Amino acid sequence: MGVPLSYWCLNELWSEIRQWLNPEVLQAEGRFISDLAITIIQGKLGGKIRSRRVGEILWLLMIWEIWRVTILGESTISNSGYNPLLLPPWWWRWVEQVKS
Repeated sequence: MGVPLSYWCLNELWSEIRQWLNPEVLQAEGRFISDLAITIIQGKLGGKIRSRRVGEILWLLMIWEIWRVTILGESTISNSGYNPLLLPPWWWRWVEQVKS
């Protein structure tokens, strides 16, 4: 049995995911596509991502962003009003099901 990263990232840690993987922050940083977190949650990132992998990928991205600001001392933009991650993760999965 492993660490329940998917459960944590999509529930208890959702506010941190929302803060660190905000599309505007990712776009300003220029390293990742801006809607990367939504793409991962919907399972559209390079083939079929099993639910366990969703949490692992979100966790790694969030830790990278925290490390980038804390250790490297890079600045981050402040969060604006536009953040599609304000919607819960189940909503993004539902939207993807309705589309297909």
